[in-house]
Amino acid sequence: MKLPNIQALGRRVGKFLSDYEKVLLAVLSVIIVISGTVWYKSFSKTQNGQPSVGGTYIEGVVGGKDEAQAIAAKITKAGLFTIDQNGDLQNLLITSYTANADKSVYDFNLLPDIDGNEIKNALNDNSDFFSNAVVTLAGTDLKMTLAQPNPDIPLLLTEPIFDYGPYTLSKLSDTTTILTRNTRAHAANAYLNKIVIMTYKNEDDLKQAIKRGKVDGATLNDSSFTASGFTSQTISFPEYYVLMFNQNVLPFKDSAYRHKVIANDNTANKPFTLTVANQEPYLTLANNLVATWKAAGIPVTLDARDVNEIQQSIAPSRNFQAILTGVNYGGEYDPYYIWSSTQIRPPGNNLTGVKDDQIDANITQIQQTANILQRQSLILSLHQLLGSQNVAEVLSQQKTNILVSDNFSFVAPQTAMTPLDKWLSVGLWWGK
Repeated sequence: MKLPNIQALGRRVGKFLSDYEKVLLAVLSVIIVISGTVWYKSFSKTQNGQPSVGGTYIEGVVGGKDEAQAIAAKITKAGLFTIDQNGDLQNLLITSYTANADKSVYDFNLLPDIDGNEIKNALNDNSDFFSNAVVTLAGTDLKMTLAQPNPDIPLLLTEPIFDYGPYTLSKLSDTTTILTRNTRAHAANAYLNKIVIMTYKNEDDLKQAIKRGKVDGATLNDSSFTASGFTSQTISFPEYYVLMFNQNVLPFKDSAYRHKVIANDNTANKPFTLTVANQEPYLTLANNLVATWKAAGIPVTLDARDVNEIQQSIAPSRNFQAILTGVNYGGEYDPYYIWSSTQIRPPGNNLTGVKDDQIDANITQIQQTANILQRQSLILSLHQLLGSQNVAEVLSQQKTNILVSDNFSFVAPQTAMTPLDKWLSVGLWWGK
């Protein structure tokens, strides 16, 4: 990748300055260059707790240039839309859009000074991510024609695809990467002027850097680690570990019996097998369930299988009685393919065989809702409905914790799918 030239910082000092002034300027230059947050932290204390523009955030990561590039890819690009703190879609590179009734054709009106061909080419390069869309451009009118209907296209178009992210790459190396605010017209907004990524050989070195205040944030494998002046922040993913019952086989054709198993009722005396992938965290969750059931006198056998066998054979053929599996709704939080009655037969993933009007209505409501926070709330309602009908039990949600300096206000991303996705909301972070 060819990097832009970096202009030298500062200006030449006039030769008639006094010795005192020269020393003072030298000291100030060292402070600003070595620790870009010093001035900012002093400045921002006058901002009364409201977001202010300026300053430098330093992230510590284990690795090298590849890890820094992965972060840069998240924050140097943007979507046609952004998502605000209320969960609403906000136009970034368009003025408006429309869709036909079945959501198979979308028309986007680009901002007049946006390079439409740049947008079109980027979408064509990622067409498989957008239901194999055919993209055409006429002036500022960008049309996406999908191979199959997809009501989630606007939410998917918040993903970082186009070169309008809040930051641009200024320096990339094995040890230090610097990104500065993107001055391109219509680029996504950001409060922080600069993002610096410092790389470390291992997590122990990174922990020491955190303790010494050399970085402002990090994501660690050791979730128990704490440091003075840092707060642990939680990011939730649209991934859940779920106990599912196959309603098309005995003994789980009977809703009352499914309820007894969920409730650990010792009158649930019909034997069954729980199928699970032979890897963590599935095994631990399954063993805990089996131990609880056996303690209640419920006759259950644990069958741990290779994950590929489950994905390629057992699940598609519905050859199980009960299964503990993971479900992923994607960043758009759409449960259609997992719980809709239209997905009972393969290649659909409605493994339970549930066919219920209330559940289908809930899914339709989710797909008709553009606000991501409302979608997440409706997902919780769907889970409660699945539980009340003894279809499935959600055991836990996948989450990660990150450390952030108390000198910064961190806003969690609303569509994160991996720890790296914490950077999707970087434009909303600011110094206190």
